[in-house]
Parts: sequence; C-alpha cells; structure tokens
Amino acid sequence: PRAVDAYDQQAVALYRAGRIDEAIAACHPPVFGDQVPVDLQAREAWMEWERGARQRAVQKMRAAVTTDPSYYGGWGCLADWLDQLDDTQGYLEAARMLVRLDPQGERALGTLANAL
Repeated sequence: PRAVDAYDQQAVALYRAGRIDEAIAACHPPVFGDQVPVDLQAREAWMEWERGARQRAVQKMRAAVTTDPSYYGGWGCLADWLDQLDDTQGYLEAARMLVRLDPQGERALGTLANAL
C-alpha cells in the first residue's frame, strides 16, 4: 500500500487515458494521509504543466521541493519550466540548487551557465 512508484505509474496511465481527475486523485493515496510523498507531489505538478496550467504547476513543484529540498528531479523540472516562462530569477535560483545538489553534474553546471 505504500508503493509510491505504483501510484505514480497509475497516475500517468490515468492521465494519458484522459482521466485527469482520477490521475490527480492517484497522487493522493489515503494511506499517506496529509504526508503526500514528494514524487507524487511532483507528478501532480507535471500533470498541471502538461495540461497547460503553468503557474499552478510551478506552485506545486515549488511546494514539492520545499517538502524535500534535495529533490533533484523537482529542481530540474522547475528550472526547465521557469526558463520557458522567462522567469530569470526563478530559473537562476533553481539552477543554483541543481549545482548545490550535484556540484560536478553536467546538467547542473550547464543549466547554471545558461541561467547566467
């Protein structure tokens, strides 16, 4: 009942089938109560982005990385999204977090270089 990957895969399958409300609900399994795992928070943010709710997606991903500041994937999505939204300051902040989490990483360094 606590298999986060299974809920994540279910959410993606439901989303791709056009069952958006069910997909979002799959990101909030009752077993976790109010403590939704960061991966599921991020999946919900991704679904919002994919369906065009850009600002809501950014809000949700920011909440996810606040829950777990070491969540590299979340910072990576946030950096990509903020770049697309021309949010220079937010993009730079996300890029710096990527470098903080992976100081030698090519993606992190490339993202920071691009943000600068």
